[in-house]
Amino acid sequence: LMRARSNVAIYKAAAAIPDFNKVAAMRPKDAIPPMERAFAYLDQKQWDRALDDATKAITLDPKLARAYNARATAYRAKQELQKALDDFNKAVELDQNLDNYFQRASTLQLLNRHKDAIADFDQAVALAPDQPHTYFARAQSKVATGDAKGAREDIRVGRRIDGW
Repeated sequence: LMRARSNVAIYKAAAAIPDFNKVAAMRPKDAIPPMERAFAYLDQKQWDRALDDATKAITLDPKLARAYNARATAYRAKQELQKALDDFNKAVELDQNLDNYFQRASTLQLLNRHKDAIADFDQAVALAPDQPHTYFARAQSKVATGDAKGAREDIRVGRRIDGW
């Protein structure tokens, strides 16, 4: 499992999958191996395999927020935006962390629900005010809602954090 995780961390997802397969075979009732393998499949843009593994992980542990995040990411990649939003909603319900809020906000942007996206980006900024990408993403939704001044301020803050 640790070798698989290490391979994913150094962008060698293909090398990680056989190790995830071995761990999943040794621990068939553990939701972690299929959930982590789902992220490896996401890295390889194998959306259907990621969906299958994330769904298996959710079946094994319905309270595993990262599995909902993985499945939502795969749904979003397949342009199944409402299913993605449903799963990101569940991920946020289970774990109010930066990535869950950011990913749900990004999905809301794709659905042209910019006010809702801004609310989630606000939560992400509150959790991690040092992440420039959150300010840049929120600026896009502010532009879409007609808040040019707010967008300029977010871009200014994002650039300052990013060292521009």
